[in-house]
Amino acid sequence: MPDLRGSRGFVMISLAFAASLFWAAAEAQIRDIYTVPAVAVDERAADELAAKTKGIARAQQEALRRLFELITLRNDHDLLPEIDDTMVQQVIHDYAVAGEKFGGGRYLAELTVRFKPEAVRRLMRARNMPFAETRSRPVLVLPVYQVAGSILLWDDPNPWFAAWSKRPAPKGLLPLTLPLGDYSDVEEISAEMAVRGNDERLNAIAKKYQALATLVAAARLTIDPATGAPTIQVSMTRYGAGDVGRTLIRSFSAAPGGELEPLLDEAVEALMIQAEEDWKRDNLQTANNDQRITAVVPIVDFGEWLVIRERLGRVSTLKRVDVMRISVKEAEISLKFTGGADQLRLAMAQSDLDLAYVQAQSGYVLRLGTKR
Repeated sequence: MPDLRGSRGFVMISLAFAASLFWAAAEAQIRDIYTVPAVAVDERAADELAAKTKGIARAQQEALRRLFELITLRNDHDLLPEIDDTMVQQVIHDYAVAGEKFGGGRYLAELTVRFKPEAVRRLMRARNMPFAETRSRPVLVLPVYQVAGSILLWDDPNPWFAAWSKRPAPKGLLPLTLPLGDYSDVEEISAEMAVRGNDERLNAIAKKYQALATLVAAARLTIDPATGAPTIQVSMTRYGAGDVGRTLIRSFSAAPGGELEPLLDEAVEALMIQAEEDWKRDNLQTANNDQRITAVVPIVDFGEWLVIRERLGRVSTLKRVDVMRISVKEAEISLKFTGGADQLRLAMAQSDLDLAYVQAQSGYVLRLGTKR
């Protein structure tokens, strides 16, 4: 393919592509969030038809409840609206039924329900309910266990690693994944490097697992000499793209004579919930918070511009991108988005884009990030 840099063809083709860009990929990602799968139906009535009608209505309400809880903070769940069939009909797009079974007035099935994103947004905003709809790329968890002066990660046994391994993968907006712990992982990073926050090695193992970032969860075990009760002190720090520089420190204690394994399970559950809630909080949308900024996009060649354009199409918080000007060296674009600039930066990091305010240029610059 000929290099179009410096040619009139580059500018004209770019403008034809980008005069007013709308985001099929971003909409597809949002539609996925607003799709609730695997809602079980088990209903009885005087006959199978009545059971089916009643069961599907209840499953649709359950699906909407799950969606509300997915996109809102746990502390706000008590404020969620009461769900009835009228509300469901206002926001539902369609549904699919699988595994239908009838018999003896009983109806069994499994529903996948799709909701209209804009209708749900209107409902949330009408009730002043903040919500988040940016799904993170996977984040790799490194469970480091400190006990009796030793620092363990890949060692066997590592009961802290085992506790994380037992938990099902989260199905929320923040996917967490664990490394395999094989020999190649041992070569990538040690427990000491993880605890010290060695950026080079943390980036390397994140890249290996195609993760956006790493979450180092360091747990230190202490035993009360008087009662024998175990205590776990945890420090959880995120490193990598989209990092907001947050470190969480928590302590979990068992009763005298309490066992270690349930305590570790409790700590893992609490940390998973906390990580998810922190992600939502960083990406909350509220009523009437659409904004616009302009950004300069340095361009190396036409191929890079196409990559940037494609990745912008995956940013869920972007509503519109307009090209204000374009040359063979750079473009200036206007971004209309929901939320704040920091939220936009986090959302762009999910698509390997780096948005930064550059003081020397008194404005934002958008570049390709480091592809993992």
